Amino acid sequence: MLPAVLASIAQEGQAGGGGASAPTSVSIATSSSGNYDDAVIVLNSTLGASLENPLAFNTGSTFSGNSGSIVLVYGGDYSAVLNNNSGLLELQTQGYIRATGATSFAWAVKSVAATDSTGALSSIADAGSPTTDQDETGVGDHVGTTVRAQHNSGGRGYMVLQSGDDITWLVRATATNSNGDTNATGVNVTIDVT
Repeated sequence: MLPAVLASIAQEGQAGGGGASAPTSVSIATSSSGNYDDAVIVLNSTLGASLENPLAFNTGSTFSGNSGSIVLVYGGDYSAVLNNNSGLLELQTQGYIRATGATSFAWAVKSVAATDSTGALSSIADAGSPTTDQDETGVGDHVGTTVRAQHNSGGRGYMVLQSGDDITWLVRATATNSNGDTNATGVNVTIDVT
């Protein structure tokens, strides 16, 4: 009789959902599948009066090993942006949280910093509240928290970051279900002034 009892217990254990787990295969990407995983897209929301934009067009292709750099071109377009936005450069992050078995999602932007060789910035910080949408890749979408670089007045305009300076931040994402949370490996973003 004992073997029969043990067999019954074993069958109950197999049917009892012991394999339930927190989300798996969680990563930050530029789309739901395909290119590019472990990457994001960065947009400049502060354009010049004639729509000047010093930030290079980017798709995530410059990211590798959860890190990537995007060029901010030093020159007239950069100054036009600052002159049209009271010295503010605001950068937005777009991405998609890939995950298996998730029911909810959360974004975060952390560790905002700058290499500023001439004191061009009066402040560099994150602003706004992070979103909880899995897909933040559509037109007008972003992860909620932006990166704001406020530039000092230079007399006849605003001071600008110099070639070799940069702005950096870390993008994080979490996928959740009833069994727990799983964090994606963070993606490090560098905006290189060139």
